[in-house]
Amino acid sequence: MNWPTLIVRTALVVTLATLAVGCKKGNKNLTPIPGAGDAYAGSGTGAAGSMMQGDGLGSGDSLNGGNFPNGSDLSGGGYGLPDDPNRFAGKDETKLETETVYFEFDRYTINASELPKVRRVAGILKSKSAALLRVEGHCDERGTEEYNRSLGERRALSIRDMLVEEGISPDRITTESWGEDRPAVDGNDESAHGKNRRGEFVLLE
Repeated sequence: MNWPTLIVRTALVVTLATLAVGCKKGNKNLTPIPGAGDAYAGSGTGAAGSMMQGDGLGSGDSLNGGNFPNGSDLSGGGYGLPDDPNRFAGKDETKLETETVYFEFDRYTINASELPKVRRVAGILKSKSAALLRVEGHCDERGTEEYNRSLGERRALSIRDMLVEEGISPDRITTESWGEDRPAVDGNDESAHGKNRRGEFVLLE
């Protein structure tokens, strides 16, 4: 028996077995889309993956058919940020909790039922001419972190565009995406998911 050869072969088998176990984690950050078999949000294998595949920000393409009201937020490549973000620092913050906008799964268009909330916030900003606003986009836990960060940004920008259509200067609004990082409620059922797919308003004075 050739002992050196046997030792090398044994070491090779142990190494391969270790690697196989280490790779068994698979799609650690992916959550199956309900009713979609093996499709995952953000994986490119189902309808929810279309954003990551080809829906460029401001392109007018959609998640399941939704569109931005316009793409002006991105014409300067700023992801909707104002020219001087420092203007928004050091202000007293008031969360407008009753005006939280809720979204459907994998969508960033604003439902007609949610539009009155955006209009009320526009009214507040018109009555407080010195006030600024931060719009925060949030998602439920389904999907990769990258996917949800992008979807949260689209939700915040969609709200911001609607405020601009209501007559608010874009210079008074900044956007922020938290993806799935700040759930409003804990849980992994549709009741919790529905409350976590949202856009929140923070008044800055």
